[in-house]
Amino acid sequence: MVYEHGGLALNLFKLKAIKMEKDKHGGYLVFEFHNFVREIEVKKGSGIWEDRSYENSPVSQYFDNWADLELHYHEWTGLWFEWTGYIQRGDEALWRKQNGFEDGWWDEAQEEERKKRQ
Repeated sequence: MVYEHGGLALNLFKLKAIKMEKDKHGGYLVFEFHNFVREIEVKKGSGIWEDRSYENSPVSQYFDNWADLELHYHEWTGLWFEWTGYIQRGDEALWRKQNGFEDGWWDEAQEEERKKRQ
């Protein structure tokens, strides 16, 4: 799920951490992501497969003052907290609708899955 806020577009499913790195006047808002894991064949034609993990680079945005840095930090962490709550409850379709994402196919598919689990 890619979400755009404050000039950044991030995949919330891949997000691992959000942190602030302050300097004298402002600082960086840093987003870290889970590694990309891919199954690959050890030797071509061997039929032996293993998972390989590849590190994702962090994304950062600089703010000229601490107030803006902290404001954006709290906005992003609040949004991420809200998002993970909806995901844990299986209500991604509701979150998408409340945040202006209209995707009938996705919403229908998610609703069907939710009904199957109940």
